[in-house]
Amino acid sequence: MKYFLRSEHFKQRHNAFAVPFLGAALFMVLLTFPAHAVLAPNVEAGRELASVTEAVGKRFPGQPIQSITRQESGSYDVRVGTCRLKARIITQPTPQGMVGPRQYTVRLTRPKCAAAKQ
Repeated sequence: MKYFLRSEHFKQRHNAFAVPFLGAALFMVLLTFPAHAVLAPNVEAGRELASVTEAVGKRFPGQPIQSITRQESGSYDVRVGTCRLKARIITQPTPQGMVGPRQYTVRLTRPKCAAAKQ
């Protein structure tokens, strides 16, 4: 019985040491992987919408934007006055080792304008 108690005591102490040690080892392994800072989808969509609004505002100064509708990932349908156009989000390649939000530019298609009603 005496040896049984010693072995149980050893097993408990060994497990108490092994769990934190394995956790620390796993943490060190995960530190070696590259870090990528990604924004939440709703924040990223807000940044895209602000960029599209800014690009359309530069193309059509003084004209109100009637609507901006997200079509698919990275594509927006924009109505300005009697014109309609597409805005595409073009992702820029990130340099090696750079972390942070995604870098992109907004590319606008040619506007298709309807004749003004009289």
